[in-house]
Amino acid sequence: MQAVGVFPNKRSVEIIDVPEDRVENDRDVKVRILDVGVCGTDREITSFEYGTPPRDSEFLIIGHEALGEVVEIGTAVSEFQPGDLVVPLVRHPCPHTWCGPCRMNRSDFCLSGDFIERGIKEEHGFMRRYVIEKPEFLVKVPPELREVAVLTEPLTIAEKAFGQVRQILERLPWFPEAERPQPLKVKGDSRALVAGAGPMGLLGAMRLKVAGYKTFVYSLEPPESINARLAVEAECEYISAQTCELITLERRIEHIDLVYEATGVSKIAFGLMKHLGDNGILILTGVPALGKPVPTDVDHIMRNLVLRNQLVFGTVNAGHADHLKAIESLGVFRQRWPRVLPSMITGRYPIDSVIDILRRKPAGIKHVVRPAE
Repeated sequence: MQAVGVFPNKRSVEIIDVPEDRVENDRDVKVRILDVGVCGTDREITSFEYGTPPRDSEFLIIGHEALGEVVEIGTAVSEFQPGDLVVPLVRHPCPHTWCGPCRMNRSDFCLSGDFIERGIKEEHGFMRRYVIEKPEFLVKVPPELREVAVLTEPLTIAEKAFGQVRQILERLPWFPEAERPQPLKVKGDSRALVAGAGPMGLLGAMRLKVAGYKTFVYSLEPPESINARLAVEAECEYISAQTCELITLERRIEHIDLVYEATGVSKIAFGLMKHLGDNGILILTGVPALGKPVPTDVDHIMRNLVLRNQLVFGTVNAGHADHLKAIESLGVFRQRWPRVLPSMITGRYPIDSVIDILRRKPAGIKHVVRPAE
């Protein structure tokens, strides 16, 4: 079967033929890959910035945002049946008995760094027709989400982050006990700023809007862009960086209670810290490329962190529960804004188009590959 392989040693990206995996163990699940999203991580791997093949392979099959269909199961699998739609988890736990998070199936908080990640680190990804997976690394998807479920993985990052926000807010005594079981809660006129209008930014903005925040999206795209139009359709206010500088954001929004950063640009992320409100929370999800140091007003930032009781945290990857919440949220988004999720998917392409998409970086929001076609 065809796959997209990255060969780090010879610095090449190729469409290759690999053997089709087969069910060999009683807990194996064979999945036909229907959709694979292309993201910045894939572009960085195919630019040889990182990406580690399995130990017995000279290449790494890329692809980590996926939707598949179960086609065969081992004799001891009861969680799934052929025909089920599933989203696979990217990260698998490390082998160390002392790593508490991995032993609790929370490898997204792995302490050792020896986890593996499909399509990224030491395990082949999903840019191929079939994959064998264990049931504990699959999450069932309702059939009605078939056309948009490939967006699950980027949304899980937001779900994980907002779960931590909930835990942070629980320490504040002015949130009633009855509100605490909610996935994310706000009180009064809470305002959130999402930096970036790519897939992660738009999904995060919708999640914040559903939670009750008055949500603003700040990004480079002009107001007439598809990114801006979708943000507005999702009942967010769009602010273009082409017409509004960072320094004027605080005056325009009045008070910024939460920032969800989805740009990977450190200058923007730390610039926003100056404008975060009292008791504000800044969530960092982007990973900037290493380069020349960026000047930052660290004294101003530190004073605000202390005197305004602010908190900053970063988040990467997500657990099984976050995937379940993401799938639930996709259903809510689909009902509330029927056109937004389908419009985020710019196009679907056969596997032999992947290399061209990675190199050209065509316009659009989310490009999706269909390896099974």
